[in-house]
Amino acid sequence: MPAHRENPTLIVTPLAAASWTDARGEAVSINATHLDTLHRILDMTILTILPHAVRGNHFHNCKESFIVLAKGKWSLHFDEGPGTQIQVHEFDAGGTWLAIPPGFAHAIRNDAPEEILHLVGMMETVFDPSDPNRTVVKEVCKAGLVAKGLPNSNA
Repeated sequence: MPAHRENPTLIVTPLAAASWTDARGEAVSINATHLDTLHRILDMTILTILPHAVRGNHFHNCKESFIVLAKGKWSLHFDEGPGTQIQVHEFDAGGTWLAIPPGFAHAIRNDAPEEILHLVGMMETVFDPSDPNRTVVKEVCKAGLVAKGLPNSNA
């Protein structure tokens, strides 16, 4: 049984203990606070998001999710469960750690002209696409992607 937080809230925190750029590119260091959480993660996915595309538009019934965005201009669209309003937070930087409780619908939209990279960690269960209870589709972000020929993704 997953551990649930009292009074769950979506948590957004800076990720970097240090970040730097050199001739090879950019680097972001994950600090000890976030590394302590990683021992509970049983499944991890690395994804990219094309310009103006959306990933998410779903919620998880039984597990907390962690999302790490390394860099880019992006927006987080979420609600806090049934009957709550959709909220939007915009970011123009990387090194961001999101902790998303069960039942919170969420989506990330790439608002930049270039592809962005993010890492998704699912808590205490292994990803199983055949499990109908793992993820429930719920649109919290409309991105006008049909005109650009890009699908809204629930992954």
